[in-house]
Amino acid sequence: MEAKEFYNLAVKLMEDMKTKEPQLVSGSDSELCVLVTAEKQAVYAGVTSVKVSAGQIMRSCPEYNAIMAMIPDGETLVEKLVTVSFSSLEVSQPCAECLKLLYRVSPDNKDTEVFVAPDKTTKVSELLAPDTVENTAPVTLGAESPAPEQPSAEASGFAADAPASAPPPPSMNKAPK
Repeated sequence: MEAKEFYNLAVKLMEDMKTKEPQLVSGSDSELCVLVTAEKQAVYAGVTSVKVSAGQIMRSCPEYNAIMAMIPDGETLVEKLVTVSFSSLEVSQPCAECLKLLYRVSPDNKDTEVFVAPDKTTKVSELLAPDTVENTAPVTLGAESPAPEQPSAEASGFAADAPASAPPPPSMNKAPK
């Protein structure tokens, strides 16, 4: 699938969501992340989500939600990823924490094409600081997974929706465009 065609797929999915499931758009900064896996060419999506835990309002990135949607299906290798704003249809770059999570799911995701414009991509490895790939340990997925680390107080409440072996989602906002 060509870059522009994949971006258009994300926009079509977004328009369908706005019409059929408007409650999924939680605010003017809501975004949709669409990714396609390398092996099965399966398409997964995640939407910006907001949760309240211990009196704190936390935002979960759409990339985190899309990545966590593919894992139960045994998918770990991502070919392409695009994040689009519901309000402006602009492409936004994933935060460093989501890029690290993608790498942790499979080190081969360093070659995932990430959209930086509707018709332009770059690789995860080019978006992360050079030492990040070297210093980021992969996540162990599956039945043999060790018990997860306890999430920080800032991230409490998120782990309930994620598989037990998954790291808590980033609780930071996107970097400015």
